[in-house]
Amino acid sequence: MTLSQRSFICVGTYEKGMIGLELTRNPTTTPQTEDDTLLYLSAPFSPQPHLGSVDTIAICGSILATGCTDELIRLYDLGRMKEIGKCNEHSASLSAIALIERGQDKAMVSCDKSGVLYFWTSKKNGQEWNCQKGLELGHSYINELSVHPSAKMAIGLSSIDHCYHLINLQRGNIAQKVVIKRKDPLRHCLWADDGFTYIVTCGKHFLLFNLHQQSDTGKEQPLIEGDLSFDVISLLFLDARTFVCGGEKGVWGIVCVKDGEGETPPSFSYHPLKTLSDRVKGISRILLPTDIPEMPDFTFSIAVGCSDGSVSVWLLAVDEDSVDGILVAFANIMTRLTCLCATHIDPVMEDDEIEEAPEPLPRKEKRQQSSKDEEKTAERSQANDESSKSTKNGEKKKRKRQPKLSVSKHE
Repeated sequence: MTLSQRSFICVGTYEKGMIGLELTRNPTTTPQTEDDTLLYLSAPFSPQPHLGSVDTIAICGSILATGCTDELIRLYDLGRMKEIGKCNEHSASLSAIALIERGQDKAMVSCDKSGVLYFWTSKKNGQEWNCQKGLELGHSYINELSVHPSAKMAIGLSSIDHCYHLINLQRGNIAQKVVIKRKDPLRHCLWADDGFTYIVTCGKHFLLFNLHQQSDTGKEQPLIEGDLSFDVISLLFLDARTFVCGGEKGVWGIVCVKDGEGETPPSFSYHPLKTLSDRVKGISRILLPTDIPEMPDFTFSIAVGCSDGSVSVWLLAVDEDSVDGILVAFANIMTRLTCLCATHIDPVMEDDEIEEAPEPLPRKEKRQQSSKDEEKTAERSQANDESSKSTKNGEKKKRKRQPKLSVSKHE
């Protein structure tokens, strides 16, 4: 039996919960009207265990973490559609969470509005979490985190201090603090997949950095910076020189950066997309399911969430001179949306394919079993002692049988 890959979009809401939307093939094979889309969004998972609005959300594989104003981090397994744990070290509203994948294990960084940063590690596929270290930032706090593709470092953005921190995830400390002198508060920070490029936004302004591009003093120098026609509320890298940004009143578009040649400095161009229904709160890359019908040609597929609860999936065709977007899925969760992320997970085996753990024994049987185990252990140790004694006696006898060597001196 071949199972297809599953794609999920997870959104946080003001109404104390999280909603998991699954992207699947539309039951209608061919769209009948203009409102019909090729793909379909359903909501198979919508727990509401929090006591306040879910302000931050992070995802890594099938593990999802949500941070809330109730000071709790809750963790879910999307493959099993259930909650698997919670972390309650924080004493203030959560402001940022980032999940990190390290082989089969997971790690997490979380920050609250009191300025405390915690580093977490986990084993058993995210089901047991341990707080390894806490770090206080003073009167400031981090309102956005972005993890480097190597999972060794991260950027933490602080709007209050007009700065961003380079965080060493291996040592659990702040490696560097970079101040950006702008009037508008810093809003976003994000690493590109190449590991050398990252972006910081403040109001309508963006600064694109490259680690290879440094000033003579050794400080970070932006590769290019510029202004857009709207305040950037959401952000997503498509590649190291292309990013999507969204703002108020459904305005969103794509920025393409062109590297300079010789004395010509780098430049950028903005390509607007079709206006959405409301403020664009979240944008995320999403992989399409493997069992979908034939799709039009596209370069990227993304999920977009607006504050009025509308969630949509778009195919983007991007080249040097033009950008085009095609809507392939749409849903309205009928509640106010705060944040969004997307993931894809491998199929989960059916219940009959999973080896079930043996049921726990009653207390009587447990005692009987433990006494039997103790008897067997005692018998084994006694047998080992006897065998070791016999071995020693045999060695002594062998030693007695050996003749004495005579040493002759030659004059």
